[in-house]
Amino acid sequence: MTEFQKVIRVLAAASACSLTSCAWMDHWTNAGLQRELTERSKYGLAVAVFSPAKSDLAIGFFDGRTQGLHPSCCPATVYRTVWRNRIVMVDLTSAPVIEVQQILRDPVGAVTAFKRYGGPVIEMDTSGAVVSRSIAHFRPAPVSLAPDGEHFAILSPPLDHPDWPGGFYIGGFHDSITRNLVSLKYPDRYDSFAKLPIADWSPRGDTLLFSHLGTISLVDVQTGRSRKLADGGAAMWSPSGDWISYVTVKSEVTLLNPSTGESKRIDPGKQMQWLPKWSPDGKYLLVPEGEGSHVVYGCLWVYRVSDGAWAPLPDFNPFMQEWYWIELQASKM
Repeated sequence: MTEFQKVIRVLAAASACSLTSCAWMDHWTNAGLQRELTERSKYGLAVAVFSPAKSDLAIGFFDGRTQGLHPSCCPATVYRTVWRNRIVMVDLTSAPVIEVQQILRDPVGAVTAFKRYGGPVIEMDTSGAVVSRSIAHFRPAPVSLAPDGEHFAILSPPLDHPDWPGGFYIGGFHDSITRNLVSLKYPDRYDSFAKLPIADWSPRGDTLLFSHLGTISLVDVQTGRSRKLADGGAAMWSPSGDWISYVTVKSEVTLLNPSTGESKRIDPGKQMQWLPKWSPDGKYLLVPEGEGSHVVYGCLWVYRVSDGAWAPLPDFNPFMQEWYWIELQASKM
């Protein structure tokens, strides 16, 4: 058994989600969708989770296969993600190591080290190869890639400007200039992931979908002007731009058509563990059910947008780790 299979089995063992309990107590399981996902696996569609202590990805296909992916760069860090079918993180390879004992032993040295704690934003493809490395350096923070793959929004000022205000900054991989788009004042604590600051570029790349403290807004990337769309959080664009997914103030996943204003809750009564995520082609949502589910630690579901069909992923636990869509090239499988 490979290390990646062990990771998936450990996470699965922590979950009480079984095919029977998920299928019969929360949603009707659509056999056609299950067959469709199994067929799509032949062409590389899968879900993935980062190994807890490494940057490796454990990948699970819908036909039962598992695979490991070892990125060519970067130690494990917080806020690593799979975004627009790209692996994204801040590279801490050259960052100083900051430990509690060092802080207690040398507070002044720890402050100096913290000022240098960061690195470039790294973009990797689904083979784990680095395709872009930013000129500017940042502390580890959430990153959202632009559709052009050349720009990003990051929840951190550049490392050489620690006095700049908190908020989202727009940067380019081949541009040393970084600018503040959204300034934020952070509360003492967040009582829900849905209130966290989250940004996602529109498919056209001209606006940023911004969520924070129960409000979802559209922000013009050039001017910084914003307008409110809805109450809620964790908002994400579908790849086509036809829909926006978000969670309500009660953490129920909802779809919103920004053109018509049409809105529908797709999983009423269930609170999400993590952000619902769009598949690379926008046909499906990965829905991490949590509280309100009939399974103790929640259950991971695939929702087909075109007809509202559901299929459970009984071996994948949304409580322990955050799961992502990934689509590998068939020749790489």
